[in-house]
Amino acid sequence: MLCFVPKLTEADSQAHFLWMLLAFAIQSAAIVWIYAKGNGGAWLGQGIRFGIAIWAVSSAFMYLIYYSVQPWPGMVTAREMGWDFIALLLVGIVVAALSKNDAVTVRSRGAGA
Repeated sequence: MLCFVPKLTEADSQAHFLWMLLAFAIQSAAIVWIYAKGNGGAWLGQGIRFGIAIWAVSSAFMYLIYYSVQPWPGMVTAREMGWDFIALLLVGIVVAALSKNDAVTVRSRGAGA
């Protein structure tokens, strides 16, 4: 079975670059929004759990679908999933670290009410 995988020219790639920036902006906003809704517990553990969850619903899902429908070699798929796991684990930890004071503020407001 042959799959058609279109290749973009450099001009096409440059023309689509803003779409990539938009995709990252949407993903970033969604990650922060999801984390803010489930914030609780120790910040480091919460960040690690969050990074794993984001990886599971985004990268693991996406690359396994790619592997099943496109002619991607198994090692390429595994490598991409591994690097994304590390990257999203770090994203989860950074989001948790940046919002750890927000969680304390929300809890103290709730206790005072």
